[in-house]
Amino acid sequence: MIPTLKILLLEDSVYDAEMIQNSLLKEQRSYEFKLVMNEEEFLTSLDQFEPDIILSDNSLPQFSAAEALKIVRERSLYIPFILVTGTVSDEFAATVIRQGADDYILKDRLTRLPMAIDVSLKQRQAEKEKLDAFNESQASNERYKIVVKATSDTIWDWDLVTNTITWNKNIQDIFGYKDIDLLTSNRWWYDKIHPADAPFIIKNVMTQINDKTLRFEDEYRFLCADGSYKYVFDRSFLVLDYKGNPVRMIGAMQDVTERKLLDQKITKAIISAQDHERYQIGSELHDNVTQILAGTLISLGMIKKNPHSTDVPSFVTQCHDYILMAIDEIRQLSHKLAPAIFKEEPLKETFERLINTMNVDSKYKVSLHLDSFEAIKISNEIQLNLFRILQEQLNNIIKYSGADAIAISVLLLEKRLKMTIHDNGHGFDTKAVRKGIGLGNIQKRTELFSGSFLLQSSVGNGCTLTVEIPLQESI
Repeated sequence: MIPTLKILLLEDSVYDAEMIQNSLLKEQRSYEFKLVMNEEEFLTSLDQFEPDIILSDNSLPQFSAAEALKIVRERSLYIPFILVTGTVSDEFAATVIRQGADDYILKDRLTRLPMAIDVSLKQRQAEKEKLDAFNESQASNERYKIVVKATSDTIWDWDLVTNTITWNKNIQDIFGYKDIDLLTSNRWWYDKIHPADAPFIIKNVMTQINDKTLRFEDEYRFLCADGSYKYVFDRSFLVLDYKGNPVRMIGAMQDVTERKLLDQKITKAIISAQDHERYQIGSELHDNVTQILAGTLISLGMIKKNPHSTDVPSFVTQCHDYILMAIDEIRQLSHKLAPAIFKEEPLKETFERLINTMNVDSKYKVSLHLDSFEAIKISNEIQLNLFRILQEQLNNIIKYSGADAIAISVLLLEKRLKMTIHDNGHGFDTKAVRKGIGLGNIQKRTELFSGSFLLQSSVGNGCTLTVEIPLQESI
């Protein structure tokens, strides 16, 4: 739907004003008119009526179109101003246009008025957008100067006209280029991008410039002075001049090497854990289930060979027992791989079954406390994540702790769940480098759900693992 166009008419003739209105109302557009006849009414209407366009007669008593135009332009209003007059000399028309009028229309040629209005509106809007962009770039420049001094990022400012880049001091401190001048060519930057990343990054940069994309971001490896590479997250902003042409690109390079290496280490650890888990599953299937089924097959062979033997009932009983053993082994293995659907089984029962599976010889005194969760709904993903964390930590306790008592609690605290797992084992120094990946997996699982992870331990004082996970859904 085309919005209503608000037109301010500066005209001392009611007849001429009606004639102008009638010529416009023939168009398929909605108009709202405001007629004023003097300077006081004109000034009031600029503030209160807020016109989209001004149509002004040339001369009114004690007030002229030139005076009205001067008021509009001094206020920096981007309102099109069209002179609509009975007669005017070419010299006067040219003067008014130079002073800032958008067009002039003779009253005996009003058929051209609608087109003149459309053209004037588009021109003024384009000029306003260009000035807004220019003012924004000026403000950005001021903010840029402040940020350069305050940030720990490496700031670069690429002049697209001279193809030179100005760096802040962090290019020397973070990447080790102590001896370079802070003004370099763009080629110097190109040459520091890792060869495997350079084609993609340079293509993206050129696309940003050609398409006039104001904001962009990329991640790549950047060469340090010592020959090593650091991972950087680079965010850039394209600056356009008042004509809309790219003139500068400003960016901030953030060193994300530690985060990137940690992500890679965690990914490798997860893959290694998955491979280890598959190996364990294969071993249990081979060492237990396969052997049980082989025994069953032998017993069935004896029955087949001597179907009338008096030993057949004992062989049948043996086969029956072997099959029950195989089913039990497969059930335990299945519980390790995929715990019961939590919609069908309470979290407490799932935890108890896990504890019983891992504590078959009752070696550990285990206490389990869970708050009542009937009043809230906990997503299956959170419950499964808590199950996996408990499973991982129980494995750690059994393998490394030397403990004989384990305390587990899951508490509801406002809109988050807090799970604590404590053992009375020999403990360890949490600052020491740990070779195991179990705790890394637990931390990663916690962070995937925007949770917090806390490990407390010291030599001789056991270990307490605490994870808190915000609830995604509540009733």
